[in-house]
Amino acid sequence: MPSIRISWAGYGSAQRKGYVFTTGRKSSIIKIIPRSVTNYTVNHITGTDEGDVFFTIGNLLVRYDLKEDCFYALKTRISSLQKAQNQIFLSSGDSIFTWNPAEKSIDLFEVTGVKDNITSVCYDSRKQLWIGTRKGLYRMEQGGEKQCVIPEKDISVLFESSTYDVWIGTRLSGWYG
Repeated sequence: MPSIRISWAGYGSAQRKGYVFTTGRKSSIIKIIPRSVTNYTVNHITGTDEGDVFFTIGNLLVRYDLKEDCFYALKTRISSLQKAQNQIFLSSGDSIFTWNPAEKSIDLFEVTGVKDNITSVCYDSRKQLWIGTRKGLYRMEQGGEKQCVIPEKDISVLFESSTYDVWIGTRLSGWYG
């Protein structure tokens, strides 16, 4: 039977001025992160095969290393976080980044030039980059120009199925598949 790990994240007291992370294995404070985010909402959660869990709280990206049982604040102003093709993709503004597990760093993947914040990213098995924004969906083929494939829709989530179809979820406009 798989084990269940209970973790907690929340904003600390006035003396602490930051987010407090604890785990079920440790009842003490793991890490206090300075408050640089706008809310307490966990918006995205994903993980790697190497044992890292990534999540955003507000607009702050946090990595939890399961092996070390430790939290790390990585980057602020994150608008999306996804796993695709066994890579972690995140976006900030009009740029897309990837997690580099060997260097434990965030590397620039693509500056897209879209005119809005990126809300979702999918890098599919055909090496096409799908970019969701509040103003539409764009597709970029490797080394190619971006094309708007669904204009004027607020794209909330992108997902590639096991049959290699890209599914598109929108806010208040249904889904496409």
